[in-house]
Amino acid sequence: MDGNGRVALADATSETLGILQNAPDALGEEAEVGMIGVSIGVASGVIDVFAKVAPEAAGKLAATTTDLDDYVGVALTAAAADGDEIDVFLVPFGNLSVS
Repeated sequence: MDGNGRVALADATSETLGILQNAPDALGEEAEVGMIGVSIGVASGVIDVFAKVAPEAAGKLAATTTDLDDYVGVALTAAAADGDEIDVFLVPFGNLSVS
């Protein structure tokens, strides 16, 4: 969400609440955000099954192993390339601790 309480496209520095389920094309249109369950996400590159995924540029997902990184879910299917769709088990407010 942005500073005005509106849904905003996530990037690598965003704390992510979920995955957008629709495609609003104007300010003020309703956005549906999946926060619990399984959702479809778009990969920014290779992602293995069971990898924790976090937003990258343009709202796409990437595998993360970075300590204290916020992640949105766990990949249930693999991605082989940028643009592949994957199933993601959503984990609201996920925070990775590898130490």
